[in-house]
Amino acid sequence: MKLKLFGAALFGVLAMSSCSVETELNEITMDSQTFLFEDIYEGSNSATIEMDSEAMIDAQESLDSKEIESIFISGVTLTKNDSIGLSEITSSKLQIMSESEDLPMVTVAVKTEVAEGVNSIELDVIDDVDLKEYMDNGKIYLVLDANFSVDNEMEQPVEAVVKFAFNTEKK
Repeated sequence: MKLKLFGAALFGVLAMSSCSVETELNEITMDSQTFLFEDIYEGSNSATIEMDSEAMIDAQESLDSKEIESIFISGVTLTKNDSIGLSEITSSKLQIMSESEDLPMVTVAVKTEVAEGVNSIELDVIDDVDLKEYMDNGKIYLVLDANFSVDNEMEQPVEAVVKFAFNTEKK
């Protein structure tokens, strides 16, 4: 009886391990994108960028869209190169939306405090937010929420560089 139970357990472990796919990590840095904040009020303000995820993947020679197992954000850098820098922003978060109404908006990176006098910050990436289903729809929307400390009628551009990590089937 114990031998049969042990054999069944061993078979189950072998069957599960044979189904898992060995993957390799490919990191892609997106070209700098500009989030343009307009009619800014003290508090939370949002700016959105549309991104053609299908074109981004197709442009990468090292990626085959059929071999992608999962997609994550691996880094987000925000930069504002004017005399004010990021001093009017107290916190921020980056969210991803899909064209599909079935997928909720998901937060992928945050910064709860921005130091005075800086022109560039790294957001803290939220681990384990798989974006494959979002990217498979062809377009995604990057939504940057920034908390401003003052009202401002002038447009405020914030540059963002986003790094994506693609787990692909190992060749």
